[in-house]
Amino acid sequence: MTDFSSNMAVSGNTVVLTLVDGDADGVVNGVIVDPGGLAYPSIIPQPRKSGGGGILAPISFLILSLWVICVRRCQKGPVTALW
Repeated sequence: MTDFSSNMAVSGNTVVLTLVDGDADGVVNGVIVDPGGLAYPSIIPQPRKSGGGGILAPISFLILSLWVICVRRCQKGPVTALW
């Protein structure tokens, strides 16, 4: 890969690339034989998938906690007033 940054001018969203003939054909004739184009990464990163859960995890934990509290209270017997 060739670094053309010294032949490049960037202004806002415009890029001007200056090419000089003297390419693979070895003749300075105004025709550039080397193929060129925009480069892009060969591996495009994929967005990460979330672990899931969302609101269901806290709600499930709350329901489970309330169920455990109810089961423990039922095992102790009826609640009597202290006064």
